[in-house]
Amino acid sequence: MISPYTLCPHCGLITPPTAMEYAVAGPGSDEILWTRPAEVTCCACQRRHLITEVDVLPNDAQTTCRRTGRITCTAVTAHPAGAARICCTGCGLYMEGDVDEATAARREVTEALWGVEAAATVRVARERARRNQP
Repeated sequence: MISPYTLCPHCGLITPPTAMEYAVAGPGSDEILWTRPAEVTCCACQRRHLITEVDVLPNDAQTTCRRTGRITCTAVTAHPAGAARICCTGCGLYMEGDVDEATAARREVTEALWGVEAAATVRVARERARRNQP
């Protein structure tokens, strides 16, 4: 199954999900059963939302993987034009999409805010754990 790209209702960016809960079409299948919504986590803002088959955007653009170094990947991944993040179907690398400056700036701010929120959550958890130690 290829991850469906959607427009996140929270941050307004087109991304593939980083996590997804969905019903499958049958035993041994990885095809999504679209008779009920799937729940996805946005790759940019990490918020969860429900999608249906109607929300899935068409893959009308392609990007060659940019992974280089010790591991190199040259897979070509189909995705919707305007995707802020692209997940390589060859190696799983999440790449920045080729988008206009305004969308790139919104992606950077959204992802930075998620990083701040995640760090705050970890800090609070550590503080609680310290208080609960004998």
